[in-house]
Amino acid sequence: MLPASAVSAPRQWLESIAGDRAERGRIAAQTLRGAVGELDATVSTIAVARQQQLDWITATLAAAAHDYSAAVDAVEEATRDGALLRGEVLARWQDFVGTSDFFRRVETWFSRARDSATAWIMGRPQPVIDVETQIEHGLHAVIVDQAGRASAASWAALQHSAAGRSVTEARPDLRSESDGFSATAAAMVREWQGALLRLIQENAGSKRVQARVISLGLNVVTVALMIVVFASTGGLTGGEIAIAGGSAVLGQKLLETVFGEDAVRRLAVEARKDLQKRVRVLFDAELARLDGALSVARLGASPDSLRRESRSLLEDVARAAGANE
Repeated sequence: MLPASAVSAPRQWLESIAGDRAERGRIAAQTLRGAVGELDATVSTIAVARQQQLDWITATLAAAAHDYSAAVDAVEEATRDGALLRGEVLARWQDFVGTSDFFRRVETWFSRARDSATAWIMGRPQPVIDVETQIEHGLHAVIVDQAGRASAASWAALQHSAAGRSVTEARPDLRSESDGFSATAAAMVREWQGALLRLIQENAGSKRVQARVISLGLNVVTVALMIVVFASTGGLTGGEIAIAGGSAVLGQKLLETVFGEDAVRRLAVEARKDLQKRVRVLFDAELARLDGALSVARLGASPDSLRRESRSLLEDVARAAGANE
């Protein structure tokens, strides 16, 4: 629709290109170089976004790890400040060591026949079992509560970004502790109590110590060790302080009678470290759920590899363009 004179210049230029192979190659190389140059800028933008994504994943996991580490610390604190010796535990322990006049019998241990002491212990097993059960329930409750707090904290942190909200939409189970966590925690507590039994057995080296443990009962000695591990007065008030403190003294007195003072101190440290290790393993498994939810986002090229591939492509194009110019 244009007159021939209006398009004569571009027509001549296109016709000259059509008739010049070298010129066609030069223009094609120039066009490709421009396109790839623009692609490099786009890849650079993508690499920056990819780095931001990876940084967000790292920060999110670090924040969640802090939440679960705080939960581990809270469980540890609960086993130090006397909180686990409140209520029923104190009542049951006092019932055992108080009304039974147990420790007066320990003091006169060596003047009594072993059969008499054994019969007395065997005749009153239930209070010891009650104390052990109450400690188990209390420790289990603390662990489950702290796991719930940690998962809630990490869930709340995810809501602060679009990326985090997309994770929670895909994994609503991260809102709370995992299914079956309560049962797993209960099993862990029982395994720890079983480990205490074995710890006591392993440290009852001499026949004299073994005889003392047998005459008292392995469960009695184990419960006394748990009382010593958990009995500190920091979290108790009023009359509870005197009761818990007295309970710790009585438990320690029993263990020192059996093992000696240095051994009791070492046993308590080992028992506490073992519990801390087990709790941390339990909570690490909870943290791994979030790690798994973010694992898909970690797949793919790294920012550096994207930049390297883009630079390599630019160099290849530059070489090809140079050959055509």
